[in-house]
Amino acid sequence: MNVLWIVNVELPKIAERFGRTNVYAGWLETMSKQLAENENINLYVAGVTPVEYRAVIVDGISYYGFENGKEEKLFRDVIENIKPDIIHVWGTEYVHIKPLLKVLEATDSIDKTVVSIQGLVSECSKYYNAGLPADVINKNVRIGRIKRTSLKQESLEMGKRGENEVRFFKEVKHCIGRTSYDKNVVTRINPEIKYHYCSESMREPFYDGAWDYDKCEKNKIFFSQTHWPLKGVHECIRALGIVKKEIQDIHLNALGHKPLSPESIRLKSYDEYLDKLIRDNNLEDSINWLGTLTAEQMKGQYLKANIFVCSSALENSSNSVAEAMLLGVPVIASDVGGMRDIISDGEDGVLYQHESERDLQLNIIKALKDNKKAAFLGENAKKHAGIKYNREENLKALLKIYSEISNSK
Repeated sequence: MNVLWIVNVELPKIAERFGRTNVYAGWLETMSKQLAENENINLYVAGVTPVEYRAVIVDGISYYGFENGKEEKLFRDVIENIKPDIIHVWGTEYVHIKPLLKVLEATDSIDKTVVSIQGLVSECSKYYNAGLPADVINKNVRIGRIKRTSLKQESLEMGKRGENEVRFFKEVKHCIGRTSYDKNVVTRINPEIKYHYCSESMREPFYDGAWDYDKCEKNKIFFSQTHWPLKGVHECIRALGIVKKEIQDIHLNALGHKPLSPESIRLKSYDEYLDKLIRDNNLEDSINWLGTLTAEQMKGQYLKANIFVCSSALENSSNSVAEAMLLGVPVIASDVGGMRDIISDGEDGVLYQHESERDLQLNIIKALKDNKKAAFLGENAKKHAGIKYNREENLKALLKIYSEISNSK
């Protein structure tokens, strides 16, 4: 069976082949490796890259690189040349979705296409700036020499991509999801779509090792995504300011770069707001900005944290939460999107009311002070995540989906 993947990144192995480094999408690499080892599967992967390339083979996988804005011809050529039995599209939140749909229709490939639901940009655009003041959202800032933009404009542009996402879901016949939330969203868009369930497999390092309360750094919080307002680091910082009044040695280790630093890639208006929050809450010495980390470095941060916090305004199913749970780290997460399909509140993690600083603050304090409860949550999280994110079972489920689609044609 010829299987073509369309992804939004250059997977780590092929990036390494060209002397580039990519620490993202390791979970895709995990499953691609499993598929490539299956003697009945020929895997082809087309991803966004700095320059176009075709049919570069690494570890039995044929890679194709396409540049945004120039992908239509490559999509058409690849589909016509390899004649895939399955076209698996990973995510619909990207700009290449519009030309991809055009090519799928032109090559009569809709019936053999399945799309994995990821971020659902049509929904995320509605919550992109949740919890931010209007003046911060509306403030125009300069990007480069000419372009000016704002957080509001960024959410509007996300909404435009969401329109393409909705069109895509209306046309395809099959999708893969993993939460009741994503099923509700997609079947509302297209009641006729065939919804297949398949959990995701995480990056390999997170299947080994276990969090230990006695070995963790007490009163340390790990926060893994800070680039977009949607991920809610501002919510966590505001709560942290309140927590510090009771736990003075509280500390936040956050992925990403310090606001207003030369390395930061956030919009300046958001950086300015974060910087002000930090200063107003006297947190300058309470936050450590970690930059970009490899999977192994991330694993180290999870294991030494006292708790992991996810304060996103919307998540379908957070890979960061999944990684934390696989390691047995106590998790506090906002009760949004598909989070209830991942966490059983009070059993293997804690859910709090999003945008309630007091709710988040109280749960952080409780988790840091009650070591027995933290250990209980961590043990259950590791056990339940080991089942949900089992790589062998997820591979079986994916192969079954491919077979069903191929046979249904």
